[in-house]
Amino acid sequence: MVSSVLSFWCSALVTLAAADLPADFALSNAPGPHIKPMATDQKQADGFRSGEPVIATTYFYWYDIETKAHIVNHDGSDALTDHPPTMEGFSYKNVGWHASELLDMIQAGIDVVLPVYWGNPAGGCEFSDAGLPPLIEARRQWLALGKNPPKIGLFYDTSTLQHNAGRYHVDLTKEAGRLWFYGTIRNFFSQIPPEHRATIDGRPLVFLYASAFAKAVDDRLFPATRPWLVHLETWNEYHEGSQICETIEYGRQYIEATRKFTDLFREGVRWQPADLQDGRHTVQATPKRSDGLSIMPQTAGDGPVEERELAGRMAWKTVPNKYSPTTRYMYFDVEDYFFFDGDDSLEVTIDYLDRGPKEFLIEYDSSDPQLDGLAQQFRSGPQQPISGSGNWQQVTMRIDYARFAGRSNGADFRLTALQGNLVVSRVLVRRIAGPSQDHP
Repeated sequence: MVSSVLSFWCSALVTLAAADLPADFALSNAPGPHIKPMATDQKQADGFRSGEPVIATTYFYWYDIETKAHIVNHDGSDALTDHPPTMEGFSYKNVGWHASELLDMIQAGIDVVLPVYWGNPAGGCEFSDAGLPPLIEARRQWLALGKNPPKIGLFYDTSTLQHNAGRYHVDLTKEAGRLWFYGTIRNFFSQIPPEHRATIDGRPLVFLYASAFAKAVDDRLFPATRPWLVHLETWNEYHEGSQICETIEYGRQYIEATRKFTDLFREGVRWQPADLQDGRHTVQATPKRSDGLSIMPQTAGDGPVEERELAGRMAWKTVPNKYSPTTRYMYFDVEDYFFFDGDDSLEVTIDYLDRGPKEFLIEYDSSDPQLDGLAQQFRSGPQQPISGSGNWQQVTMRIDYARFAGRSNGADFRLTALQGNLVVSRVLVRRIAGPSQDHP
């Protein structure tokens, strides 16, 4: 999820939260009536089992065409990178909109829908609770027509541990913090009738966002975790353009591609990253050609760029963005057939104009086991100072623990310029034989 949209995710939330929860913190009543355990026979009949192929996707349901929430920014500009095929009925309040999305999820072969839940014990974010009854009604309607829509799990947006109407920064190592954490999960599932829940071995499915939003956390929160499902990120996050759903820009091509691979997954086909690779040792991109590597301008986010001729070359130039007064970003994505979801060392060669910012660095999607959350998704790499000669220069940066699974705001890496606009005419990525040398 793009951090730059945090400021308007929910107008009632406070973006600077620092206070501790009081030691005597207590939960108010759950917003829904469904708080009793499911019957054992129902668990066995309706749920998934450990080891069974399950495909889940993140579902953003905060859009509302009537109020323009998450559609238009506060300054009147377009809040979306990509756009739904129609704005008519585009609202978390509309059963018909939810029904259309669920039907497309069926077409894509998705088993579980994970609403991104901003509800929390402090309250103050209406769509999170108000959007659930229409979603459940939409699922109920498809069941009545004999279809099998995705079951409902929880995507716990842990940013509410820091950004919430109570101005609390929740410490999950303390009893009060763990009660808050439980209360958020309880509040969500209290509104989901048991027959609509996604469960594994009878336990409701909870998928967590980054742990970094907690004031503190340790392994007592969860004694063990078990990877068992495929999580598709995202179904419809139009802000960052990472969606699978139908859009004006891309039609239904990602729905169709997802169905192809979900069918193969259920058939037991397993690929290693090498199976996707075509044997090439380099990919590169210039303003005139993308050869296995593409620039990904974050037009509505923190990475807008312009293409123009500078110092005798066609080049990309960062331009100011509304989220950072001094920092500029230039995002790039490597085609999966070259490198995807790995754990290797790579070299990135950049042709840059030696003027503008004080320096620039590379930040990239990594598998570094010493990091987690955003620090892993934007691992800092080498820095390159700018001398101000005004000449074209070239630098090669080695990056270790490269993962490149598209987790850097939908891209694999970005060039980050400090105190000025960066100009780049070519970027090349090269394989290095063997795994990262700094592996333990």
